[in-house]
Amino acid sequence: MSKYLHQDNSARFSKLAAATLLVTLILTALVSIASADGVYHSDHVEYHPVGAQPLRSGFVQNIHPNGPQMYAIERHTLNGAAPNTEYFIQALIYIPDTGCTDGLVPFPIDYSLTTNGVGNGTTLTTLPPEAAEGLAGLTINVRWQLLVGAPDGPVAYETECAVITLD
Repeated sequence: MSKYLHQDNSARFSKLAAATLLVTLILTALVSIASADGVYHSDHVEYHPVGAQPLRSGFVQNIHPNGPQMYAIERHTLNGAAPNTEYFIQALIYIPDTGCTDGLVPFPIDYSLTTNGVGNGTTLTTLPPEAAEGLAGLTINVRWQLLVGAPDGPVAYETECAVITLD
């Protein structure tokens, strides 16, 4: 009888040890992901309408994992904007001015966002490491704009100046 009890406890211990190991591995992976960028993790920057443009809410979620295949990810979202409209994304980068007024450095982005029939839209933009070459260690200042209908169209929405420290 003692033999059967020993096997039962051993099986329970093995299951507990396996579960503990699995939880430890998951937590380690989550900590590694969360600390992928030790300087700048992410930022939620609100879009504001320019002029009389309609907008309930809008934002850029700017994430910098600084990985070997993806340097930055941006999610641009509009809610209650003009319906059925294409907006071209423009990032105005300023070095070293923290007020986003002097030192503009051109930075082309080839992405757009199109709203649906009620004015909602979202898009994901990505930046590979080679596109950010030479920026490591800098503090840059960015103002995002959404331009109506064309890359040189009028500004419909823009963000405040966001300070980003790159590593």
